[in-house]
Amino acid sequence: MPGAASLVVALRPLLPLQIRAVENDPTLVEIGDRWSLALNGNWTWRRDSGVVTSWGHPSAEDAVWDLCGSKVIGIYFPDPAFDGDCSFRLTTGSLDITSDRSGWETWTFHHDDLDVVFVGH
Repeated sequence: MPGAASLVVALRPLLPLQIRAVENDPTLVEIGDRWSLALNGNWTWRRDSGVVTSWGHPSAEDAVWDLCGSKVIGIYFPDPAFDGDCSFRLTTGSLDITSDRSGWETWTFHHDDLDVVFVGH
């Protein structure tokens, strides 16, 4: 399975990716033209001013709709050897994903132009 560094390289020529739709039941899914990002666990949407909302927060159901129109402009892995924790950089802040280290997937990224689905554990 491709690692963190592979996704950074594969994603670079495809950026920016506009978020056209959002689903949150209970997985947060961002959908764009020919791509999707599913966040299956602990995530936090941050802006410069602080936390907008997070997984399990009562405001999440309504707040995530404001992600529509944002663009994914990059991805960052605090530890490039571990793909479970990452931050998808947005024009409206960042979506930070934190793994519970259980081995279950925390996020998946699919783009029609790429031959693989990227998975963080």
